[in-house]
Amino acid sequence: MKGGFADQATAMSFRDILRGMVRSEVGRIRPSARYATVVSVDRPALKCTVNYTGETSPTVVNMGSVQPVYAGQQVRIEGGLNDRYIGDVTGGAVHEDCWDTAAWKWSTSTAATDPGAGFLKINNASLGSATALYVNHTDALACDATNVVHVCYGAGNAGAAVLTKANNPHAAILGLKITGRTHNAAWDSMTCTVFFAVGAFASGDIIMARMVP
Repeated sequence: MKGGFADQATAMSFRDILRGMVRSEVGRIRPSARYATVVSVDRPALKCTVNYTGETSPTVVNMGSVQPVYAGQQVRIEGGLNDRYIGDVTGGAVHEDCWDTAAWKWSTSTAATDPGAGFLKINNASLGSATALYVNHTDALACDATNVVHVCYGAGNAGAAVLTKANNPHAAILGLKITGRTHNAAWDSMTCTVFFAVGAFASGDIIMARMVP
């Protein structure tokens, strides 16, 4: 290096090299936020499997206070190299302190039967005319949601259930006062009265259900 650091051109060149090295190391240790698609969720372990945009190999990341509701949602992954976690969720999220909320797919069947794993339904084609709610104990992410289902009628105390579309919560809402519950092996049947109903749910819609004690 002719002239060493006393030479302005040499000093600036060295500065740029160091800057690039630092930027590269910071980027390695703390990568920039990336978007990904949810593949599956393990709530008890606080882990989520995702596919980063443009990639096909699944990656497991951590979950904290904000968690996705169903597979296929878009999430933003943040954090350091060895601690990547979900920072935000598109289309509705379950918060860590809201274990009374889960997601199911909507079934248009009105029969008084098990709606099937991952599904819930009512006993009328019109939301406003429902008198019974049928909920499988397994939610749309194949998680055991039995405890969530039982929140709205625990120990014989009447509660409520509020159902909304996960990707458009203002398009359709169903509020139900739960007046009774029959527990079955894989599903629950609940008698109810409607206190609020707007719009309609279509077959296969992802429904966020909040159970209120």
